[in-house]
Amino acid sequence: MGDGPRASDLRKLTAKLGLTANVDWAGSVEDVWPHYAEASLFVMPSRVEQMGIAVVEAMAAGLPVIVSNVGGMRDLVDEQVGQTFHSDNDEELANAISFHLINPVVGRARGAEGRKRALKFKMATSIDRYFEIYESITNSTAKLPASS
Repeated sequence: MGDGPRASDLRKLTAKLGLTANVDWAGSVEDVWPHYAEASLFVMPSRVEQMGIAVVEAMAAGLPVIVSNVGGMRDLVDEQVGQTFHSDNDEELANAISFHLINPVVGRARGAEGRKRALKFKMATSIDRYFEIYESITNSTAKLPASS
């Protein structure tokens, strides 16, 4: 899913490698959830990424995630939910993908753990956590109304 300036090059490379039948180019989509439901693995090989909301979405969908170790991705993904690789190391990326495809039981366990963790990113949970941090810093006793 997604698109970008190199999409055409990647489609050509896929054809050159004889992988066209194995790759579905969804492009930009409005609703990612049906695509996540069909997937067995989520890979985000970004060279630059601050937070990776797509990673959290994939985790919420119960997918094991493979991400480059850049930006906030390092904080989101560990061995319990997936795997990281160095963004400039294609061999590490290929090995991580191969591992998950060969070991679907590990992938399902990591996906289940990722789903649990993704629930922590709900807006109400995040607001409550930010308030806890703020309160600890300021020693404030003020309370926000309970979130619904």
